[in-house]
Amino acid sequence: MQALREPHGHDVATRQEPGRTARSIATDALAEDDALHLPGRISSFARGNEIYAEGSAMDHLYRVVSGAVRICKVMADGRRQIVEFSVAGDTFGLDGLAAHGFSAEAITATTLVCYPRRQLEEAVRQGGRVARLVERMTLNRLVAAQNCIVMLGRKTAQERVASFLLEMCQRTTLANAGVLMLPMSRYDIADHLGLTVETVSRVLGALRREGAIALADAHNLRVLDRGRLRALSEDRV
Repeated sequence: MQALREPHGHDVATRQEPGRTARSIATDALAEDDALHLPGRISSFARGNEIYAEGSAMDHLYRVVSGAVRICKVMADGRRQIVEFSVAGDTFGLDGLAAHGFSAEAITATTLVCYPRRQLEEAVRQGGRVARLVERMTLNRLVAAQNCIVMLGRKTAQERVASFLLEMCQRTTLANAGVLMLPMSRYDIADHLGLTVETVSRVLGALRREGAIALADAHNLRVLDRGRLRALSEDRV
């Protein structure tokens, strides 16, 4: 469920600050990454734009500076599975060997820093800080994949939605009054959790009646009782 996130202390330009543009934050990201010998290129994508296509050459690693990205696969009959969402601070793009196994699309206006794969691989071969970072990212991806198997294979619809909300609380900065802003649509959430959009809406209503959340609109909600939400998610950690 969770995109790759660099360990604390290696994270640069993860969230937009008041009064600063995405480009200025991304420039700071490049400056810090120069110390890691990982120069990157700033790229911006409009809402709905494709970042890379399934089957295209895997030439870059990407970090989200602002905005959000969905990583997905579309079946021949049009069914879509969103395997993960990447938000500010997440790194994505390692989803194959030579070619991408999935496609990536900007959910909102999104700014990325793109790192050439060849330079990353060379830095890994040299060992040190970058090699340890990539190893940590790979292990995080394995854990996320295992958690996703449990969610899709054993959890109920309510447990899936509650788990997703808890994860997004952990991965994003809550706005004023503890409001959780979800950039993705309910259709995206449904395609991520293996549910219908009607089921997602029904479960959100049930969580509201349970007193776990309060709904502001389609993209904003307030978590009122995180302990209750955790109990409903069957998350024992």
